[in-house]
Amino acid sequence: MSDRKSPTAFYRSELKSLLNQIKHDLKFSRALRRGVRVRDHGSGRLPFDFEFLVSSNTGLHHVSPSGISTILSTPMYGITLTDDFLFIAAQVHKRSVVVRFERPTDDLQSIRDPMILLDSMVDSTNGRVHQINHAAGHLWVTATDRNSILRIDAESGSMLSEIWPLTDSFGRCIVADHNHINSVHVFGESIVFTAYGAGDHSLVGVIDERRNVTGFRYANMGIHDIYFERDNFYFCDTFGNADEPERGGVLVTRHGPHPSDVFAKQPGYIPRGVVKSGTQLVVGNSHKGNRSLRFKGKGSLLLFVDDVFHYEHEMPCAQIYQLIRTDGWNSDDCGDDLRAGDMTNMLAESLGPPVYSGTAFWRESDEMSDSKPLRQWRMRHG
Repeated sequence: MSDRKSPTAFYRSELKSLLNQIKHDLKFSRALRRGVRVRDHGSGRLPFDFEFLVSSNTGLHHVSPSGISTILSTPMYGITLTDDFLFIAAQVHKRSVVVRFERPTDDLQSIRDPMILLDSMVDSTNGRVHQINHAAGHLWVTATDRNSILRIDAESGSMLSEIWPLTDSFGRCIVADHNHINSVHVFGESIVFTAYGAGDHSLVGVIDERRNVTGFRYANMGIHDIYFERDNFYFCDTFGNADEPERGGVLVTRHGPHPSDVFAKQPGYIPRGVVKSGTQLVVGNSHKGNRSLRFKGKGSLLLFVDDVFHYEHEMPCAQIYQLIRTDGWNSDDCGDDLRAGDMTNMLAESLGPPVYSGTAFWRESDEMSDSKPLRQWRMRHG
């Protein structure tokens, strides 16, 4: 029996999707015009020694020793900030939108003048823009549904480059959510990224200054959020071993799984997002449940002090995506002087010899106007 819809059912489904998109577009436009509306969650004094931001399915949350408040109520995934700007990657039904806010003062409640830098239609939430980060005046964006990384001028909003770290056997780009690239960081002329799937495993990759790519396999599928320090790295094995669903995921470091036994407790955690300050390490934890129920529970923040589990705090959201300190960094030691060789050496020591080598397919802005695959990315200014 054919699974094809009748013409009437097809057009009814398309109309419903269109009306749903319009509803979400209007809600998003109102949220941008309204700007910041702070909602205090009355959490009282907390044991965190520093301030940081949390992106989630219920918006952007500010966490400090004095409590938790929601700054923006738009569901968002990637977040990053500089002295002058706050950037968010929001999901508006089937639109994936990157927005820049001006930040006239250190007080995040003062953000204003939103500007849409990137606006793309995606087939599902899987293909949304995931992590975003800022380095050397550029915004780096994981264009997950295109298997690529975008480099955008943070001041003008102009797209400068699109980079495909993983290519086919002929060296050409794969313009589809093939490996689910979901995290990116930049150190000088070197780029590090994570791919959720590489065969039956995950992959951590490094692109050097000559655009050579070296990839390292991690046993489980589903990693997110790569962060490097001068002598360490962190990423989230979000779902753990698929054959042991009762155990959940774990934070992974250069020295292997995080030493705390908290991640071994049932029903397990779903780690997403890492931030550090002094002796404190905070890991985001999303609600664990079937896909249809993932937004029904509560996520949390896990606090470690000197790598010993100290505290768990429930958050006003179910899914946590990215954490970043309010000074724009993820730790006191962000390894600014790291080179590609430093990162590949650490990864090889921890994960074993590389399983992938190639050359990134790189397209600069002057090559984009005639590039049909890039037309779906619409740049909007003002």
